[in-house]
Amino acid sequence: MIKIKANTEIYTQKNKRMAIFKCSCGANILIVPDLIEMDKAINTHIIEHKRLTGQRLKEEIIIELILKTIVEYQS
Repeated sequence: MIKIKANTEIYTQKNKRMAIFKCSCGANILIVPDLIEMDKAINTHIIEHKRLTGQRLKEEIIIELILKTIVEYQS
């Protein structure tokens, strides 16, 4: 366990795979517990998704899909 800030902890386990969101465009987004970094990754992917597919991906949709991935990962 690594303490970063008060009330913030990151638990690490060896040999455990990380949760990854796999987008329909083929991109993989590593899901991390840092909300600022996740927000950056989501916004970067929205731009990249449009470049790859020509279609705009709404932030709300990608967040919903990432949350679904987290729930499935924890099951």
